[in-house]
Amino acid sequence: MHQLKKMMVGTGASQETKKIEGNTSMNRSVWDDDKCRMVWEHLVTDKTYDWPWKSNVVKKFGEISGASSEEIERCSGGDLDSSKRLRSLVREILTCRGVQKSDHMANWIVVEWGGIKGGKDAIPNWMENLRPFDSNSVMDFIRSQHTDRISSWSKILSFFDFQRYAVYDARTAVALNSALEICGLRPKFHMPASQNKSLNRAIPLIKSKYKVLSAGYFEYMYLLERFVEIGKVSSILEAERAIFAGAEETANKMLKEIGGKDDLA
Repeated sequence: MHQLKKMMVGTGASQETKKIEGNTSMNRSVWDDDKCRMVWEHLVTDKTYDWPWKSNVVKKFGEISGASSEEIERCSGGDLDSSKRLRSLVREILTCRGVQKSDHMANWIVVEWGGIKGGKDAIPNWMENLRPFDSNSVMDFIRSQHTDRISSWSKILSFFDFQRYAVYDARTAVALNSALEICGLRPKFHMPASQNKSLNRAIPLIKSKYKVLSAGYFEYMYLLERFVEIGKVSSILEAERAIFAGAEETANKMLKEIGGKDDLA
């Protein structure tokens, strides 16, 4: 039983579990091994993405975390191990007893690290609803938010537990929809707004062909877990990073291969 199932069984939310598992976008008969492999092969996953910390990001992180310059350097690299160290360190602060410090760190994740400047006034309320970060609180929060501000709050969850949760944003959503389109499968994922030129060429094309793109965080996490299960990656974090880094190339690949074709099934 994959991690999402374990989490949901633990919440006692049997009706929600049944509803989600019954969703055709999260059904193993739909997401069989061959289909998952095909989708993964059409994602561009061999790229790296440089995410340098600006001086204000470093300064703010040091103020909140109390980390030394050496610790920050070890956490701010672009490799997988640096990402794990960063998220592990941040998790301790997100779940600490000091509510103000925890809220400040959540704000740093979204605004400073994530670069999302708008709507930050909602972050303290999100944190109040997520505490004490047990399965019930987290699952209830995800259900209540659905896709609203998903690019922001999914970042907080990914720092809380990178083994269970991943960042869902325009890059990952467009990349997955583009790969699905190339495969001849119906794109499913809600696509947040983006400022990236390649993504902004792909988004209207996909939306013009498929009016309903309602799959959100549960479906996203299910598919990432399937990529782990079939051995394409060793962890959800690795899957997130690979899809994110190659998003522009995956979108451009779709635009070149599929842009002029008729609607696919």
